[in-house]
Amino acid sequence: MHRGAPGRGRPDLQQETIACTGKERFPESTPPVICPACLHPIIPGQMFTRIPLGPGSDPVKRELARSGAPYVAVTAGIHWACITGDESESMLSIT
Repeated sequence: MHRGAPGRGRPDLQQETIACTGKERFPESTPPVICPACLHPIIPGQMFTRIPLGPGSDPVKRELARSGAPYVAVTAGIHWACITGDESESMLSIT
């Protein structure tokens, strides 16, 4: 399965965009992080997802990305409600 932009000279590959990995609860053992959408912390127990950002600074991952090969992307956490608008399980009022 191909994940990422097709490499130059590889018109046979179709691009598969991964928008989000799915909804999950933020782990209890993880310190809060800032959601890039609302700038509020994502705290343990809140529903969130991870979105891929790209290869980061790793030169091997960058080369894989440039060639259209699969690689493990750097991700950012974002509140589920911020990415979908679904506030049915939102705990954004918890501070």
